Amino acid sequence: MMMNNVYACGYGVPGTLTPGTRTPGTHTPGTHTPGTLTPGRRTPITLTNKKYYDIMAASTASTVAIDNKIEQAMDLVKSHLMFAVREEVEVLKEKITELMERISQLEYENTVLRQYATQEALQQIQQPRHTSNT
Repeated sequence: MMMNNVYACGYGVPGTLTPGTRTPGTHTPGTHTPGTLTPGRRTPITLTNKKYYDIMAASTASTVAIDNKIEQAMDLVKSHLMFAVREEVEVLKEKITELMERISQLEYENTVLRQYATQEALQQIQQPRHTSNT
């Protein structure tokens, strides 16, 4: 006759309480000391270690809740950063547009002025400019 016990992992291990057979790593009725572990066998849930499993389950639930809050905070930071970056991109695009228009205007003015400038003035423009910082 095989007997099944409920173990910590939630599964019964058939044959571990069969009278007359004792192999290493199996449980003999009445020999388990709560809080001790034997390599190769699962620890049955008793009243003393049930509190441990309840605490671990609560701890796991608490950890999951903390992880969720951290993830929400990171998502919030990400959305704020993305908003700030989008705003900055828009400002920079406007500035680039203004600068491109200014370049175009200055190139036009340069072309017109070169048409009416004297040869002496054009030669003076083509010479490298020496500026002193003193």
